[in-house]
Parts: sequence; C-alpha cells; structure tokens
Amino acid sequence: KSLLARRVSAACGGRRFEALLTKFSAPEELFGPLSLRALEADRYERATAGYLPTCTVAFLDEVFKANGAILNALLTVLNERVFSNGQGPERCP
Repeated sequence: KSLLARRVSAACGGRRFEALLTKFSAPEELFGPLSLRALEADRYERATAGYLPTCTVAFLDEVFKANGAILNALLTVLNERVFSNGQGPERCP
C-alpha cells in the first residue's frame, strides 16, 4: 500500500505525507507541532509545513485504529479540505 502511495505521489509531482496511526497517535504527528512564535504572540497555531495540511498526497495507514480526537480532526480535512489552525481556517491542497 505504501509503495503505491509513493508511486502516485511521484507521478503527481506533489508533496507526500505518510503516517501510521494507532490509538496513541497525537495530533502533532499529523498536523505539526505548536508554533512557539505564535504562542509568544498569544496565538494557538500549528507549524503545518511538511505535515498533512500542506501535502498533496497523504497515506494514512490503519486510520480506523486512531483515537477519536484524531478522527474528528481528520473529518474536516478529508471532507472539506480545510484545517482549522488558530484563528482561521487553512486551505489544504
């Protein structure tokens, strides 16, 4: 499965993101760590560069083993291609 995702990503020429999800997966693994610069400015935002919200091809292995918090966050990303980051939504490719 992962080889197929890599090949599709190479054919599309886009950025690839891969993750193996478990019931212990944290949102930081998918959406990026909290931005310390934003926290200093009293904003709660994630640094999403290189993570799921900025990729064009995503391979999420064993997605249904993820916990409820991850699945709820993935719902809007997968359905609407929008990630709620801080004070405003972030469009996903």
